[in-house]
Amino acid sequence: MDGYLSGKTGDTTINLELIEDLGKSLGTECRKNPQAKVLDVVQRVTQ
Repeated sequence: MDGYLSGKTGDTTINLELIEDLGKSLGTECRKNPQAKVLDVVQRVTQ
């Protein structure tokens, strides 16, 4: 996911804290809605 987001934003810095937070948010959102597409959830939690 970090590579995808880096491609969208042009930011190639690896931010481990951001990756950890994104993972936690993705896990929470995917448990709430297991039928959701991962990229849709990524877009929602990174806005």
